[in-house]
Amino acid sequence: MNHRDRVVQVRSGGERPWGSGYLLEDGLVLTAPKVVSGGNGASPAEVRVDSVVRRARTVAQDGPVSLLRIAAAGRRLSAEPPLRWGRFVTTCTDFPVEVIGFRPGQGATVGLHGVVDVGSSTKRDRYHITITESDVAGLRGAPVIVGALLVGIVVHTCAENGWAWLSAVPVQALTSLPEVAKVVDPLAEPAEFHSVLTPTSATSRAGAGLDRGAPSPVAEHLRRWCFDDEWFSIKVITSRTADVAAGIVTSTRAAGWTSGFLAAGASEEEMDALGWLTTPALIVVEAADGRDEQVRQFLEIVDRRSRRPSGLGRITGAPRVRVLLLAPISGDWWEELRTDVRLLRDLPPDVVISTPG
Repeated sequence: MNHRDRVVQVRSGGERPWGSGYLLEDGLVLTAPKVVSGGNGASPAEVRVDSVVRRARTVAQDGPVSLLRIAAAGRRLSAEPPLRWGRFVTTCTDFPVEVIGFRPGQGATVGLHGVVDVGSSTKRDRYHITITESDVAGLRGAPVIVGALLVGIVVHTCAENGWAWLSAVPVQALTSLPEVAKVVDPLAEPAEFHSVLTPTSATSRAGAGLDRGAPSPVAEHLRRWCFDDEWFSIKVITSRTADVAAGIVTSTRAAGWTSGFLAAGASEEEMDALGWLTTPALIVVEAADGRDEQVRQFLEIVDRRSRRPSGLGRITGAPRVRVLLLAPISGDWWEELRTDVRLLRDLPPDVVISTPG
């Protein structure tokens, strides 16, 4: 089931106008408080799913969003696949998003594209979204989507002169509702990198790495390395690499890092947001010996963003970045990379780690 299939129509009952909502597991629906309260919270809620209107009771309404539970949910409303949750981890000011909802009197969803000011959530715990369309009726309660990730719920709309401004609650704020906290992934994926980073490796064994038995000496070394004081560091690991890397990605994500495996098809434009990170990052590159150009582009982005506008010195307080390159051997590709990329000059002698097997 995709995000569009999870969008439903919601109202407080009677003749009040319909708004939008987002279907979770077990018949739970997220929506904006004003959609179901109408200002007084007295009317019972109704949810329209697949053209069928169902009664719903309010589970929570005192938080940033309202949470409903549909009566007699049934299989269609309870046996859904797990959601993928997303969070923003950079200071990008104009990142593209899609808002999916229902307009009054229409039986099909509409998807409106806009841009979000990611930094806006640091002030009021809200995302501010701008779209080049003024018809936003019915979009309160609509989900905000990036790729395959749910990042927020629209709670307020304002429109004039062909433009509209939406205010959305980030998914992180939804954990204030106990029922939602049970289904929200605490390791929400970095939204800006939905096409750049993957949380799992295509080649590692399930459950391998730090989560499988006692950590290996290499894994312990990498764990300490990740949390060193240096803002940037890189390692090359040869042989039997994917399992160890998967464990390190898991443990750093649990610590709030932006961690993952760099997608082979990620372009320089898509990787550019890596230079605006607000969290520590661990980037793992599998088969790095055949991806030297992509690695070069990525490292130059990190180097460029970390320097002062004058080019003199580093910006203090920049989040630490760790890069783990996996390859069968460290040969000419590595030596050429060290020569070409400024960040890789004057590296310590223990950069390359060979593992048995």
